[in-house]
Amino acid sequence: MTDLPAEITVEHPVPGQGLAFVDHWLPRNLPAHDLAILGYVEPLLTRAPASSTDWNHRPGFGWRTARIGRSTALLLGCEFSFWGDLAGDLVTALITRGHTSGVLYVGKLGGLQSDMEPNTVVVTGTTTQVKGHSVSWKSALDLDPTLPGLRTGVRHITVPSVLDETRIWLEQHRAHFDVVDPEIGHMALAATTANVPFDYLHIVTDNLNGTHDHGLYAERSTPVATRRRRCLHHIETILHRSLA
Repeated sequence: MTDLPAEITVEHPVPGQGLAFVDHWLPRNLPAHDLAILGYVEPLLTRAPASSTDWNHRPGFGWRTARIGRSTALLLGCEFSFWGDLAGDLVTALITRGHTSGVLYVGKLGGLQSDMEPNTVVVTGTTTQVKGHSVSWKSALDLDPTLPGLRTGVRHITVPSVLDETRIWLEQHRAHFDVVDPEIGHMALAATTANVPFDYLHIVTDNLNGTHDHGLYAERSTPVATRRRRCLHHIETILHRSLA
């Protein structure tokens, strides 16, 4: 963007402004739960054996509660995109207010390895790199190794924005990392700083190598929707194993 024939002005937020923004919009009457599930939550846990309540809507956020065995999960949806460190601010606000004692991020990310066919692979791991520094944590998930397409222990890297994911960037990083997104590292840092369990279960929705038919540009097509449902079913299977 810096090479465009136009003047571009960027105003960075001052320290603490992102957290204040999230805290302003986060509903005050959110109940406390064993686990807060963030991100791609609307299609999750809508069928038995999970029992769930109806959606509650407030400006900025919507939520519902799902009970799995003896555990309760807060499925928190957001009207705006909490990219980058704003995702970490959301985790901090939820924990500070006492809304949850654990965080799971379900989302979509990019694969760096050519064998990661979009919308057929669910990934998780316990490490990432943020601003050149390694971050690690312990998983609270009970993973089923027989699930097709599940990859555990993947090497994740956190970038400031998807705009950083250029061809040159891919060539420099795919030997060292498997998947990339702008949020996981910031959420993991916020959770581990507060000594709260954190995990992610993400669907590889596009491949940076550009060697597959599907990507984010076709995510509403019937083939993609069918594949996504299978991936979401695998994620729900892991949730039931982990929370029941």
